[in-house]
Amino acid sequence: MKKALGSVLLLILVLASILALVGCQTEQNDIYTIANSSPATHITTEVEYVYDGEVFSCWYDILVDGDDAIVDYRYQKYRTLDEGVETGGAYIEEQSGVIYYYDGVYHTKTEEGVSDSWVSAAADADFKFILVESLLISPKVSTDGTKLTATMTPENCETMFGFDFDAEGELTLEVVTNGVNLEDVNISCTTTNGAKLKFLTTYAARTEELDFSPIINKAEE
Repeated sequence: MKKALGSVLLLILVLASILALVGCQTEQNDIYTIANSSPATHITTEVEYVYDGEVFSCWYDILVDGDDAIVDYRYQKYRTLDEGVETGGAYIEEQSGVIYYYDGVYHTKTEEGVSDSWVSAAADADFKFILVESLLISPKVSTDGTKLTATMTPENCETMFGFDFDAEGELTLEVVTNGVNLEDVNISCTTTNGAKLKFLTTYAARTEELDFSPIINKAEE
C-alpha cells in the first residue's frame, strides 16, 4: 500500500505541471487524442485500498496555474507498533498536508509547519501519461466516442502511466471525456497480496487562483 500511495503522490505533482502546459482543446477528436492532450487545472484523485477486511482511503486535490501547482492530500495508514504504544487509540491514522510547486521547487506544509524547499523527485520515478490503443486489451469505445473501457497488463500500465501496482492479472481501465476534454480516468486491479485497489481521477479545465502565501511568507522570513 505504501508503494502505491507514494507513486500516485509523486505522479500527480509532475502530471499537474505536464497538463498545465497543454493548449485548450476547441474541437472534437478521437478519445485517444483527447486523453493525451487535454488541459487540466484541477485534478482530483481518490484511492481506495481494501485489504484483509480493512478499507483505506486517500484523496489528492491538485490546482494548477501555469507551471505552478498546489496539492492538498490526506491518506490513511497503519500506525507502527511504536506509534501505537506512544499514542494509543486506533491503529489506523490519517495524515494530511499540502505540497506547493512554485518557481521550480517544492515545499510541504504539515501540522509542523512549512518545510524548506526541495527540487528532486524519487530517483526511480518514471512520470508519464500516454494512452496507447495497441497496449490495451479489447478496448471498446462507446457509440458517441466519449467513453473507453479496456483491460491492460501490469507492464503496459507502467509503460503508459508509470504505475507499478504489483497487480495480479490484468488491470481495468475506464476513460471518460465530454467529447472535447478529458473528464475521468479510472484504474482498478487486484494486487499480488490480494488487496483490491481503485484509482478514480477527475479532470477539469478552468481558471484557478492559487494561494502561495505560506511559502512566500516563509521565504521572506
